[in-house]
Amino acid sequence: MKISDMAAVPREVTLRGVVYKMSALSPRELGELERYIADIPIRAVKRQLAEFGDAITSDERLQLIKEAQAQSRQQDSLISPAATAALNSMEGFAFSFYLSVRHSSPSLTLEKALDLMDDFESIEELRRVFNELNMVGGDDAGKAAMESSRIGTRSTGVSLSAGDSPPMLSPR
Repeated sequence: MKISDMAAVPREVTLRGVVYKMSALSPRELGELERYIADIPIRAVKRQLAEFGDAITSDERLQLIKEAQAQSRQQDSLISPAATAALNSMEGFAFSFYLSVRHSSPSLTLEKALDLMDDFESIEELRRVFNELNMVGGDDAGKAAMESSRIGTRSTGVSLSAGDSPPMLSPR
């Protein structure tokens, strides 16, 4: 293992011609990420409720809130399956990227990071760099120990599967 890997020296990545320096997340930032991921279902339901306005009943509104709260509790740890799925969502991965570069790119906002996530050719490179910076790498024992908690390792893309998505209600 190289010293630069052990020290998690920031790595440069390029998105849309802009160079960003990705850094390993601190314990505090991992906590921020964990809280953000757990709140994804709540934010999704808030957006839905605002969109539907009076088109849904108060019972339907309450049911959506309860389902979102239940999903949020399932995502309260970064190593839970529900959190892993949320990390692979566009929103979850954008927040991970934002946390990783915000110190070296203070003008980058979460909204801009979300906008950058449509560059699918670069997503896998970002994912690889993020994992290398935030995980034990190099030796097989370290990799095996971290495999179950690896952040954003799905190779099939960055969207939630149907079973992992926030509760949805279609307007009448």
